[in-house]
Amino acid sequence: MRNSVILGMTLLALGALHSRAQAADEKASVVVEPVSCVEDDAAVLARMAVTPHELAQTHRPLPELFASLHAATFSGTIDNGWHNDEVNEANEGNGFDSFSGDFLFPANTTFAVGNGYVVTGTNAGIRYHTSYGQEIFSASWSTFFGSVNTGWDFVAQPTIVFDRWSNRWFAVIPAIRSIDTYTWFLVAVSDDANPQGTWKKWSVDSTVNGTQATGNWSDWARLGVDKDAIVVTANMYSRTGDVFQYSKIRCFKKADLTSFSSTLHYSDFWNVLNPDNTKAFAVVPAEHLPGGSPNNQAFFTANNQTSGKINLIGVVGAATTNPSLVKQTISVPAYARPNFAKQMESGVQLDCGDGRIQNLLWKYNVLSTAYSVGQSGVTAIRWHQVASQNFPAASLLASGSIFEPNVWQWYPSISVNKYGTLAVGFSRSSTSEHIGLGYSYRSPNDPADYMSPTAIVKSGTRDYYGEGGSPIRWGDYTGTTVDPRDDTTFWHYNAYPNDVWGDTWNTWAQPFQVGATLVADYNADGFLTGDDFDLFGVRFEEGDPRADLNHDTFVTGDDYDSFVDAFENGY
Repeated sequence: MRNSVILGMTLLALGALHSRAQAADEKASVVVEPVSCVEDDAAVLARMAVTPHELAQTHRPLPELFASLHAATFSGTIDNGWHNDEVNEANEGNGFDSFSGDFLFPANTTFAVGNGYVVTGTNAGIRYHTSYGQEIFSASWSTFFGSVNTGWDFVAQPTIVFDRWSNRWFAVIPAIRSIDTYTWFLVAVSDDANPQGTWKKWSVDSTVNGTQATGNWSDWARLGVDKDAIVVTANMYSRTGDVFQYSKIRCFKKADLTSFSSTLHYSDFWNVLNPDNTKAFAVVPAEHLPGGSPNNQAFFTANNQTSGKINLIGVVGAATTNPSLVKQTISVPAYARPNFAKQMESGVQLDCGDGRIQNLLWKYNVLSTAYSVGQSGVTAIRWHQVASQNFPAASLLASGSIFEPNVWQWYPSISVNKYGTLAVGFSRSSTSEHIGLGYSYRSPNDPADYMSPTAIVKSGTRDYYGEGGSPIRWGDYTGTTVDPRDDTTFWHYNAYPNDVWGDTWNTWAQPFQVGATLVADYNADGFLTGDDFDLFGVRFEEGDPRADLNHDTFVTGDDYDSFVDAFENGY
């Protein structure tokens, strides 16, 4: 995330900054053959890590300037004796440290869970763990992608996803050649649900629109998936002057990636506009999970650059050669920029970011998202759920804040399990609490603005002063997901200050279970009573999406029968 463009601006000012109307969205669909390689983890670790020169902070503001690649050239480790397709379940339920004692600023945590594995990432590198915490692989990003080095010497802002549609692991990280600010998207996909083994990797030019050269470079790349497509979004800046130009949406045909093809089909959208014809900024693609329409209405992306609005930008036919954009603005309660957070035993304040949407999730025809806001002198979390089945006439389904007086809570991430229970994980601190990890949740039948009190995942034990000065960056992301093996257990992944050194951080991965698991416990109070039947009946008569128990996008007699069966049989 760029300090020079965002930090210090209110979201309203940000909207004004990018308010100049322009020509309609531009598009190109192309076929390319980028530099690529197929290799296993042993080959990764046999390769010597790239060691670039240190980037000085006097250099023009590159993305994630503090995360110089030279600080992440550890050789990595691998346990070649562990290569089961399904891991042992023993000792699960306990959290574990992943990265520790790192000096990179900020951490930029990302992770995914699948098939009994937890794959974590930071600006420092990528690691595989069993779901009970055994580390089985570790490498810097420069080592992991070293076989497709096309001249870059700097990487940051990784995203890792376990794609439930294909049962593959995906990783994307932007790379930059610092001498002239030329950029690439580094893309990797595993050959199966086991992250150990073989991956295909590509280095794809991110500066071009289609195949047309530009004078721009990409920053703040984000990754989304659905059944047929992989979408990467980015903010594009001029390579001379570092002036924001436009948002880009690049749609890859997933079948090319999962088949390890050397030839890739993708479509680029650039000069992307919001529904009101202002320039879009910080567009985030959704992670689409199975559950809902067999063919979701669009590949959803969103931003929240103007207070009181969520801009939905849907890509129809994202995996085809002729995709199109469909848009809608959702009105939400107004919000302000996050406040700097305070921490225990220190006057050093923490920069909570600019409040942009960090992740977007689609499941059961509902889009869920959350972001940081300023509220009553602290930083709180605003969350929304949008019923998408009638897009572009989507509607706000539920909305609220996670707020505590005198407590700062920021950088949220969000996920939804098979019961429709939503959980939000985040960082938190106060003048009587070190930086730690927390979460809150809601069941689908809770009141529309309800979210549970915060539970603590991991408590911090000391203050953090990072690279010095005040405020300092803390973030820029967290991760929350659901274990696909049971589609019930949530996981949260985040950073906390190193227990010994206040200028370094550790990361923690923690599973947790929350919410009602009884289908007929419609008011989520833990009991099956007539109140559940009455509440379901009202929503059924109104055609409320929350009465769509079989998640086929329609409220019909089948849903009523399902509820009655669950109620009468006590589940």
